[in-house]
Amino acid sequence: MKFLSTLLFSLLAGAALASPIDVNDEDDVQANHFVPVETLFPHYLVPLSEASPNIPFGNQYTGTVQFTYDWKHDEITTIAGFDVPNNVATVCFIRFRLPQVSKNSWAVSGTGSGKIDVYGLSRPVNPETDTWNYRPVRSPPAPLATIQVVAGGEGIVTGQIPCSKGRRLDFELVAQRPGSTYLHWFELDAPKTGITVEMY
Repeated sequence: MKFLSTLLFSLLAGAALASPIDVNDEDDVQANHFVPVETLFPHYLVPLSEASPNIPFGNQYTGTVQFTYDWKHDEITTIAGFDVPNNVATVCFIRFRLPQVSKNSWAVSGTGSGKIDVYGLSRPVNPETDTWNYRPVRSPPAPLATIQVVAGGEGIVTGQIPCSKGRRLDFELVAQRPGSTYLHWFELDAPKTGITVEMY
């Protein structure tokens, strides 16, 4: 009998651990200190340069978001692509970190708000061929989320992204107007630096 009770407890505990937690929004995650089911790092980071509109830059280890003025035609955006696995998670959130301990791996400057808009795309990017002039359309046209960049800490993210499990999920990171913005980072897993997707 004791063996059966122990076995039943183990099965119930395992089922509880394998079940998705009840997360409604980002506030739930922060308030309850939920641990993500999985943290995703970019499969690729692909810069698109207005100044070199027909040059494909391919996959990079770094991300860059830049905007000065419309008339300068020097904007740079970055597409971040994630392979989203099939797991028990039900919601996904973007994280963006620039920790003080990795301060040599990132740079932030500008006169703007320091916000980065996150756009969904109509199709996955092709890192080998896509350029400023040939790239997926932003879909929907409004940002899915906005990142308030925090130099030396974790950015404040508003909005929510789709959790398209079993698919590639691409986002375009764009400097919010008005004002100039320059953001550059080297993506690291330890300490976590740059953009990730957390699944809950």
